[in-house]
Parts: sequence; C-alpha cells; structure tokens
Amino acid sequence: ISTAILCDFAEVRDNLLFVVAGGVTRLFRAEWPGPMNVCLAMMVELDRTERETPHELDVQVIDEDGHPVARIQGAFQQGAGPDVDFHEITFFPFTFDLRQVAIEHVGWHSIEISIDSTPHHTLRFRTGTPPLPAPVE
Repeated sequence: ISTAILCDFAEVRDNLLFVVAGGVTRLFRAEWPGPMNVCLAMMVELDRTERETPHELDVQVIDEDGHPVARIQGAFQQGAGPDVDFHEITFFPFTFDLRQVAIEHVGWHSIEISIDSTPHHTLRFRTGTPPLPAPVE
C-alpha cells in the first residue's frame, strides 16, 4: 500500500485517486455515538509478480479496546494492460465511503488494512467533542 488516507471525499476517476481534504486524524462531533463522516482513499502497488493474481482485501475499523466497529472485505485483481512495461509497478486505487459508519464513543480508533491476510497499513484517528473556542478578551 503506497497511500492510505482519511479524507472528506474520495473517488477513482481514470485510474487516478481523487482526494478532497485528506489527512483527517480527528473526528469531532457534538454528540456520540455519531457517524465517521469520512472516506478512506488508498493506492495499492502491484509489481509484475502480483499482477494477474487475485488478492483478498480486508479493511477493519477498530476501537481503542479492540472491538470491531466496521469491516469491509473483498477481492481485486489487476492485469498489466498493453501499455505497461514488464518491470513497471502498477497502481490500483480504492475508495471506501465510511461516512455512515457509526462510532460509539470518544477515543482512539484504528483502521487496519490487510491484503491476502497480511497486515499492510494502519491508520489511527481520534474521536472527540469540538474544542471550546478561546475566550475573547
């Protein structure tokens, strides 16, 4: 995995990853439980030995106590295509809409990403209530 990022919105267009407001690490909500209201954008690198082979993808959202919050599982495969050189790395973009995933409480959470049952990347984020504005003097 060459890229994994939480963002306001993400989509794949023409095999390119389009990300809006990426780098989210804090989710502030007035009340909990509440929705994550973010997307996960990621780019998987495949070398010549990994192309043409089916791969299993597992994305899990986990709370700080290790309890599962959400899970996405699926398979992917990418061919080289006629314009790819033999030794060229190819990229497979993914987006996952996590906006409606419900987070139950304030605290640290992680997104664990595995490919073919091997852990590849972890994103950590914190949930909380909005900070109070600074007092005006």
